[in-house]
Amino acid sequence: MFSARLRWVIVTVMAIGMAPVLAVALVCAVVVGIESPDATGSPPGGQVAGRLAVPPRWAQIEIAAASTCPGLSWSILGSLGWLASRTARLPHGHPPPWWGWDGGVFGVVVGDGRVPIDRLAAATRASSAVCAAEASGGSLTAGLVELTGGGSWALEVEVLAASLRDAPALLEVDAVAIDFAVHALGTPYAWGGNGPGTYDCSGLIVAAERSAGRTVPRTAQAQHDASRLEPPPGQPGDLAFFGGGPSDIGHVGLIIGAGLMIDAPHTGAVVRIESYGWDELVDEGALRG
Repeated sequence: MFSARLRWVIVTVMAIGMAPVLAVALVCAVVVGIESPDATGSPPGGQVAGRLAVPPRWAQIEIAAASTCPGLSWSILGSLGWLASRTARLPHGHPPPWWGWDGGVFGVVVGDGRVPIDRLAAATRASSAVCAAEASGGSLTAGLVELTGGGSWALEVEVLAASLRDAPALLEVDAVAIDFAVHALGTPYAWGGNGPGTYDCSGLIVAAERSAGRTVPRTAQAQHDASRLEPPPGQPGDLAFFGGGPSDIGHVGLIIGAGLMIDAPHTGAVVRIESYGWDELVDEGALRG
C-alpha cells in the first residue's frame, strides 16, 4: 500500500518529467532485511550494528525543530541533514549542489569540531525554511523542489525521509544503499547488467550494497539463500525477494519504506519505485554478515 505522502511525491515528480522512473507493477515477493538497531544504536540481542544515519541526539533536536512547523515530520530534516553532510560527518567542500547556508544547512552544522554550535537553533532555522517553502509552493514536495533546485533532489529527500519515518534507527550503511538506488532510478534494465549504464534486479542490489561497503552474492536466489529469515514487516534497507518459493527466487528489490521498494524489474523497464506487496510473498529475513 502506498503511503499518501510518497504517492503524492511520485505523482508530483512524474509531473516534472520523471515519469519513466516511477511505475507500479504487482507480481510476487519475499522480504529480506538487515536487523535494525534501537535508539541507542544496538540491534535486538545487543550486538554492535554500526552507526546510525541520524544519531538519537540529532533526531531529538530535529523532532523539537519540526514541531515549530505544523505537519512537518522530523524525518524531512533528518533526510536533508544526512544528504547535505552525513549529519555533520563530512567536512566542508562535500555538500550537494543545493548547499547554500553559511555555517550549516537543514539542522546540520558542518565544521572542524572546534567551534561550538547551537544545533537546536540551526535545526529550527531549517524547519522555518522548509515550512516557508512549503507554504510558498503549496505542498511539501514543491517546497523541496524550490529549496533543492530540482525534482530529482526533492524525490531523494522524500525517499530517505520515508525510510527514516519507518526506521528512525536506520543504519547509515542502509541509508547509503538506499541513496545509491535512488540515484539509479531511470537506468534501463538489462539481464546481467551490473551498472552503471544498465542493471538487472540482483545487479542493482550488488551495486547498492557495494556502495555501502557490503558484499552480497550476485543472483537473487543466492542473495535469498544467504539470508536469515525473520517475521515481517520488511524495514528500509531490507530486500524484497520474488518468486514461486524459497528455491525459486527470480527477482529482488530494495525496500525504502512506506510499503515501497526500488527495483530493476524486467526487459523494457527502468529502475523504478513500486510496491512490494505482491501476491507470492515467500519469506522475510536479513542478510548474513
